[in-house]
This record gives sequence, structure tokens and C-alpha cells, in this order.
Amino acid sequence: MHDTRTNERCPGSPLIAAGAPKPFTKILLCEKDKLLADACESRLAQRLPAEQFRMFPGDCNACVHELCSEIPRRALTLAFLDPTGLHLSFQTVQTLSRCGRVDLLILFPDAVDILRNAGQLYFDQPVSNWRKAKSELESSEPSAERRLYASIYKQQLRRHAGYDHFAEEVIRGSHGPLYRLIYATKHPLGIDFWDKSIKKEFGGQQRLPF
Repeated sequence: MHDTRTNERCPGSPLIAAGAPKPFTKILLCEKDKLLADACESRLAQRLPAEQFRMFPGDCNACVHELCSEIPRRALTLAFLDPTGLHLSFQTVQTLSRCGRVDLLILFPDAVDILRNAGQLYFDQPVSNWRKAKSELESSEPSAERRLYASIYKQQLRRHAGYDHFAEEVIRGSHGPLYRLIYATKHPLGIDFWDKSIKKEFGGQQRLPF
């Protein structure tokens, strides 16, 4: 992964997970781009034994059932979902939620993709409540609209996937907000995990350990 702010290369989430101080029992990955999938698999093979990870090349929305078959029902699982845009089907999230004790960490692209495409993708749907909720906003600021979309998404996670506890972190770039990380868990102890995972660097910047 390339950091455009510092012009440095830094490990992406798969390599960070592979080097976690407390190792994962198994790392399951899905990547649609075959070249990226092959490169990631090759790099993981240099760090982990073959039985400790598996790559599913293809669209996660199509591969999710096969991937879920690899998750032990009694496992404590963290699913990190980081679509580059509005590509993640909610049915995929629901499928993961049925795999036992699965916490979700979702890249929610509210600052760019959702603001740009909400009218086309959401407001014209016959059963959508997005248009009504947006019309009732007291503020027309983009930040208020972004919070609204995140709030509706969390309501859907609660109602349709069984998640009751949430935390989030707004990720910013040099020109403002980029996206939001939404953490969802079915157990309140998950929030304790989140709080301990968010730490202050010496410079005061918020960071996550992956």
C-alpha cells in the first residue's frame, strides 16, 4: 500500500494481520483483482504457513458462502470489509453475521461515494426511507448528511443482522474526511476491545492496530 502523503510504502491490512502480536488462527481473504490476489497470496506465503491463510480470488459478494464455510462456528472472528466504493452487498454482511461470533469492521465510504451517488442509488427506491430522513435534516452541511447515512446503516445492521453495539472512527485525508470505519459487535465487551484498540500516537494522531 502506498501512502500518498508521505510517499512511503506501508503494509496493507493482510500483512498487518499476518504480523499481529497475537496471531490469528487463520486469515481468510477475498480479492476481486486476480493480480492483486496473487501478489497478496505470495507475500503472505513468505510470512505464514499455508494452513494459516487462504485467498478467495473473486468478488466477495459471490465468494462469501464459500469463505464462511471456513469459519468455525465457535470461533471469535473479526471481518474487515473494505470495499473501494459502493460494491459491498448488504446480503454479504448478513451472511457473515450468521457465522457465529463475528464482529464487523466496515469501511463506510460516506464522504465521497455515498454523497455523490445517494440520489441515484437510494432515494428513488420505492421502499427507501433515505429521502424522507434527508428531508428532515435540520442542517444541510455535508457532515450532517454523512452522519445520517452512517446512522441509517447502523439501524440496518441492528435490525437485519443482529448487531447491537457500535463504534466508529472518521478517517481524514489532507483535504478533509475520506470515509468512516464502523465497528459492529453483538456483545458489549466488543466495545471494550475497540476502546483499547484506539490509541494515541506520540503525535496525537488516532490510529488502529491494523
